[in-house]
Amino acid sequence: MLVLTARGSGHEKVQGIDGGADDYMSKPFRVEEVLARIRVLIRRASENVQSEMRSGEREFWAKHDSTGFIDWDASEPRKFTQRKPTPRTISLRLPVSMIEDLKILANKRDVRYQSLLKVFLAERLEQERRRVI
Repeated sequence: MLVLTARGSGHEKVQGIDGGADDYMSKPFRVEEVLARIRVLIRRASENVQSEMRSGEREFWAKHDSTGFIDWDASEPRKFTQRKPTPRTISLRLPVSMIEDLKILANKRDVRYQSLLKVFLAERLEQERRRVI
């Protein structure tokens, strides 16, 4: 609930919010600000609904076995390529000469050597995956 009022003392604002208002605006106010605050309230309400739906789904699957709803024997593994990868920091020991060669190649391509290393590794992993299949 957004309260729009001519009363704007600190005490009255506290009363309004303690009384259940999500936001409190006193005159004078700009229409753009009112609309922005309404968008925030709509966004919060949407997030609350989504959270409740996820909670209900968790409760459902905690009480039910998925085999009654999904034919797992007919399932196939899938890679969700549109997901943003989660980076993980690793420590990697390489010979200095290899790092120097990598830096030279990266400099020629105008990229950071760490990024080039990731590209090389991704390309090699893809080659190996194709070879195994």
